[in-house]
Amino acid sequence: MPNHRKHFVCVIEGCDEPHQARGWCKTHYNAWYAHGDPRLISRRAAPDANSYYAVHSRLKKRWGSPDRYRCVLCGTCASQWACWRNKSECRNERKGGRVVPYSVNIEDYAPLCWECHRDLDANNQGEFNGNVRLTEDNVHEIRRRSMDGESCAAIAVDVGVHRRTVYDVLTGKTWTWLK
Repeated sequence: MPNHRKHFVCVIEGCDEPHQARGWCKTHYNAWYAHGDPRLISRRAAPDANSYYAVHSRLKKRWGSPDRYRCVLCGTCASQWACWRNKSECRNERKGGRVVPYSVNIEDYAPLCWECHRDLDANNQGEFNGNVRLTEDNVHEIRRRSMDGESCAAIAVDVGVHRRTVYDVLTGKTWTWLK
């Protein structure tokens, strides 16, 4: 018995893909199913060449896995690439719920074991800490304005942080190393 079924194409203008359902091809049908409009096809954004993952991919491509090297600080087997010098083109990116500082320049990286990497990150104080909201100038301004009698709330509004952040600076809970 011969197949008399016609081969239809998508009814969306300019699309020559085979028909799947409702007169649309698979792509346009999925767009309608997901967004309610068959013409609303989402395109993936081009990856940022200087993102955290792109930089680490370039590191591995150029030098391989860090476990091929010794930790530059303690001499044990390295397990991670760590940004530890210069930070010539420093950026911050949210990764796993926290802000991670990294450098775009792969020359700023060295192989470290996880213990040394953890200790290095723990010693990043002030503006070198990726989670920081204040600069050293902000801290000096907060302390000066507090001495002039301004409230934590008023200072916080002007600096653009929560009043608890200002209170922590003034009580010595944070930024204690900065005189």
